[in-house]
Amino acid sequence: MSDEKNVEETQQPEEQAEQLPVATEGEAWEVVETIDDLVASGQSNEFMKNQFYFEFKQGDRIVRGLTVAAYAHLALVENVSIEDLEVVGLKTGYEANAIAVKLDTGQRAHGTAFQPYMDSYGKLDVFAKQKAISKACRNARKQLLPYQLVVEAISNLAGLPNALPPAPTKDANGKTLKERKQGEMFAVFAEREKELADMGIDKFTFWAAVKVRSGILSRAEMTEVQMVSVIESLRTKPLPKWIADLKEPNHKVRLFAITEEYKSELPEDIWDKIKQKTGVKDIKRLTLAHAKICYDEIRAELGMDVDTDEPPEGDAAEEKQEASEPETSESNIPF
Repeated sequence: MSDEKNVEETQQPEEQAEQLPVATEGEAWEVVETIDDLVASGQSNEFMKNQFYFEFKQGDRIVRGLTVAAYAHLALVENVSIEDLEVVGLKTGYEANAIAVKLDTGQRAHGTAFQPYMDSYGKLDVFAKQKAISKACRNARKQLLPYQLVVEAISNLAGLPNALPPAPTKDANGKTLKERKQGEMFAVFAEREKELADMGIDKFTFWAAVKVRSGILSRAEMTEVQMVSVIESLRTKPLPKWIADLKEPNHKVRLFAITEEYKSELPEDIWDKIKQKTGVKDIKRLTLAHAKICYDEIRAELGMDVDTDEPPEGDAAEEKQEASEPETSESNIPF
């Protein structure tokens, strides 16, 4: 899984750069992953200046970045917490999936990571599970952290006199980073769309799940980092569990999917009506019970049979978390 967002680059005087180990382009990402592996298992190496910060030479550049421990610390500063974490043992390693939430806004982000059972020497890695967990949590947390906060943290830890320059807003073709990542996300989805369809996962269900996981109503609201998370998930083989489970989506995903698929036949203010009906001001706080009520009524409004099947397995886990939440009374607002 790519984690290029963890690495910030800047130039350094040559005499200081010569004191650092040299990494080639092909080795740079492996170096960063090795550093986080060591942090997760309580170790260190020559690239690490402390538990939060590392730097090494890549060609004529100095690559600087934050470790998993640093992202965990910044998450505390920004009131970001891990609200859900799942680890699955697959054939060749552990896959971890984490959901982070910004407690003051309710914004959520998903992070995933895969860690092989065996290390690069062919020996059993006793820390494999912890490494998968640490990286998944890092990947979720970092999506909710302001870019400037990360820049300032690196600058302070590196002892630089000035903050690192911000990322360029547009490329040579005039496209913003968000536009480039959006195009890449759609392209990667197109590559796996047939595979998903063969699994019984249509495009409406997939993008509905992305919205639910990102805490948004429209893909236009996605941040660049959330797009990167989707791209990484789609490039993972086998597909992450959160995608595979969409064969039996929960009712939140079903609600988002039906409102998108039948957008032309539903009122333009459908989500305002859903908020009124459920009494939920922030759609991110919509419970599964709310979602099922609205989903069934929309099906009835569209002349479809009401879903009388048993609740999908995806509902069960979330219902445990929602059990303690107070129920909201229903109104009789039609769709």
